[in-house]
Amino acid sequence: DPMLIVFVLCVLALFVAAAMRYRSPGTNLEKLGAQLLSVCWCGLLPTLTAQLRWVAGPDSGYVALGALVIAAKSGDVCAYTLGRLCGQRKMAPRLSPGKTWMGGLGALLGATAGAALWLAVVLRLNPSWNSGGWTRIIAFGIVIGAAGLIGDLCESLIKRDVGKKDSAALLPGFGGLLDLLDSVLFAGPVALIMWWLWPPVTLLI
Repeated sequence: DPMLIVFVLCVLALFVAAAMRYRSPGTNLEKLGAQLLSVCWCGLLPTLTAQLRWVAGPDSGYVALGALVIAAKSGDVCAYTLGRLCGQRKMAPRLSPGKTWMGGLGALLGATAGAALWLAVVLRLNPSWNSGGWTRIIAFGIVIGAAGLIGDLCESLIKRDVGKKDSAALLPGFGGLLDLLDSVLFAGPVALIMWWLWPPVTLLI
């Protein structure tokens, strides 16, 4: 797999560079760990997510990618809305003070509704697609909603540990560029696995 080869070469290159820069014990492994995390988070996760482009066939990648993006971002919107309106109990106050359990429920509901709406439109407009059943569609939405929520918390972990409010200055007020993508990036590989093992819709042959 070319993707795996490139990833392994990047890891090896980082190790070689760290070995060449070594002068004394201290923070060498900490820096190397941060670099490896960057390669995984900003390189490997998007690459795996992009594989959804081909998982349902070369001409139908928009279905799988659309299901992921719409489900994940619908979960984000619903989590924020329900959390602001009804959230009281904090989910992880030290890690992400704004996250509440009600917001977490909103993430699951929003992702499920978004996935169901998108896949219902796909099934209605394209007769070549066959539904895997509402159980699969609902399960897909719930899993993507949960994965997106966990991805948001993991992004908060990175920001809190380095003392940054925003993960990038490009889009201030939204938490940064990576905060807009964290749920999609984290849920992408999960969605890919689900399309491999238990697809919510299938293409008729």
